[in-house]
Amino acid sequence: MNKLESILVTGFFRTGSTLLFSALRQCVDLRVYYEPYHPDIVEYVDSCQKGLPNADRERLGHTVDGDYFEEYRKLNLDEMAAAFNKEDRTVHHPVLNSLSTKLDLFNYVRYLHECAYKEGKVPVLQANRLNFCFDWFSKHFPSNYNVLITRKPSDIFSSLRKLALKDGIDLRVDTVGLDYWNVLSIFDSLKARYSKIIELEKSYYYKLCFVVEWINRIESSKANLVVPYELLGNGNTQKAISHALKVFSNNVLPVSKYIEEHYVEVAPKSKSEYITSIERLVDKQLSFLKNAYEGEI
Repeated sequence: MNKLESILVTGFFRTGSTLLFSALRQCVDLRVYYEPYHPDIVEYVDSCQKGLPNADRERLGHTVDGDYFEEYRKLNLDEMAAAFNKEDRTVHHPVLNSLSTKLDLFNYVRYLHECAYKEGKVPVLQANRLNFCFDWFSKHFPSNYNVLITRKPSDIFSSLRKLALKDGIDLRVDTVGLDYWNVLSIFDSLKARYSKIIELEKSYYYKLCFVVEWINRIESSKANLVVPYELLGNGNTQKAISHALKVFSNNVLPVSKYIEEHYVEVAPKSKSEYITSIERLVDKQLSFLKNAYEGEI
């Protein structure tokens, strides 16, 4: 633990990652970079540096103190853009294993780490789009502490459906062909890497459930700390987060205090028979895949 020098916080969309980002930035010893792998991150930072509005906070329903991108203000935008290398960033959600090269991502992560170290801070990447990269991070950044936020797929769907309604989209569990928040693209990326994955349903919820449960069951085994959103307001969960952060800072109390004050518990919702049937299907499919790829995933 004493050799740890950086932190990755990741989770699927709508898992509470922005809440945890807001909490972590209360710790003065950390330099927390918000969504560094967002496809428009350079444009957002440019807007931030010019004092212009950028991230769609109201649409996403976030309540974040200050600007999302304050931590980027001191960076040289040309250097950041060169390190980010948008031209080589071909997918929103890379699916990487320990043997993957991905030199552009390596150089970008190293760049952000070095920027934080120059300020005497511990670098923290809060990046929703790197939740299939734990093997890669462990290989290329062995001193990194990996945190995964998880959430039930049905709750994520409910949250995404509310966003879709704001966008004028009628998102349903049985919707076919709508790549809302890259769900279909991520499923296809997983299928391309793991040939034994078979598309058993065309529906949106099937693919969302498959992707989320792959993260919850398979990627969670590779993380140093797993934080279920449902337990984020629990005192024991906050103690676990504080215990991990004490390796990096002696002033972690504001982090747990922020979580305690801002966490919103979501009441359990009844599930339709269709949702339940899809979750059973995915459960059976993932159990088979874990056995088929034993030692690989």
